[in-house]
Amino acid sequence: MARTAHHATAADGTPIYWSSTGRGSPAVVLTDGIGCAGWIWRALRPKLAEDRRVIHWNYRAHGASGAPRSPARMTLVDCAEDLAAVLADAREPRAVVVAHSMGVQVALELHRRHPERVAGLVLALGAPGRLLETFGSSPRGDGACPHPPSPPSRAMLASSGSSRTSSDNRTWRG
Repeated sequence: MARTAHHATAADGTPIYWSSTGRGSPAVVLTDGIGCAGWIWRALRPKLAEDRRVIHWNYRAHGASGAPRSPARMTLVDCAEDLAAVLADAREPRAVVVAHSMGVQVALELHRRHPERVAGLVLALGAPGRLLETFGSSPRGDGACPHPPSPPSRAMLASSGSSRTSSDNRTWRG
């Protein structure tokens, strides 16, 4: 099945890459996690495209999308609005948004801001709360995205009966 490549234009002028495979409605939009560039969907995409239009897009400054002129325009709100721009460019009034990791937060923000555009949500392995803290608490994330970790709540520590050592060797106790 042929895949077509396109670019939508975000509100701030950033070019947002998206591709389309298959036909049928409602369309399914695949929304990645940070740096995934579609690999997570490689087995699912062709199956979905058998009877649905499947749209996959890249976040600003990821993959084939352009970087915004201002680094301040790299927020979840910007990403949700970029997804709305992709839907408009694809001429899809509503779509089922399938999201992985950081994409879950983007999908939820799209639904909060544009509920009329969302026919359904399929949310997988989303990061709760502060995305970069969750990403950074993994061994890979600590090197890729260093940040000061937040201490767990006293209730969390009490229920686990343990303490936690962060990547910078600080230890919190309940």
